[in-house]
Amino acid sequence: MNSNLLNETAISLQPDICQSQSAQTELNSYLQAQANAIAPKITPLVRSSIEVERIGFTRNASSTPYMVYKIDGRRCCTFIKRRTFFDLVRVLLKLKYSIVDRIRSLTSSEYFGLSVVTNERQKYIPSAYLSKFFERYNQVALEQTKPQQCDCNDLYDMCLHSIAILLQPSILNSTLICSRSSCILTVNDPPLTA
Repeated sequence: MNSNLLNETAISLQPDICQSQSAQTELNSYLQAQANAIAPKITPLVRSSIEVERIGFTRNASSTPYMVYKIDGRRCCTFIKRRTFFDLVRVLLKLKYSIVDRIRSLTSSEYFGLSVVTNERQKYIPSAYLSKFFERYNQVALEQTKPQQCDCNDLYDMCLHSIAILLQPSILNSTLICSRSSCILTVNDPPLTA
């Protein structure tokens, strides 16, 4: 595999933007190798397909993250481990806003959005984006979606494939920029040593 292609090179995930068929083939083989690498299994938040209504924090001293969702018309609530919640919000920030800074604090707004303070900036994530992201993360985990090229026309710019790509351990230092028509992945792998 060409190491120059993997070191800080932008690769388009939409087939008609790629310059050559070999670049597409190389990207597919790279992503397949990453998917087959020994990695921790992504675990779903809930063991069923869900429709998330809201994300928030409890109002007691512990401020435990929770998720209210529907399964087959029944309303349910589950608590989320704080570490898992922070990790998922980091993935959402990277996916939606290309922010990779360390999260310093999270607070829930009165409209169930999320205010995120990082080392360099403050960002508000609307409730609709939080809900869709947590739904799709759960779906990726349930179906064990493999990272691959896609041309998904997603209203929220966070298709299952882009989430699966960012959840790969070896892609943590990469940048993924998605719009409704394409995703661009920049892989920042460390240089190979002999």
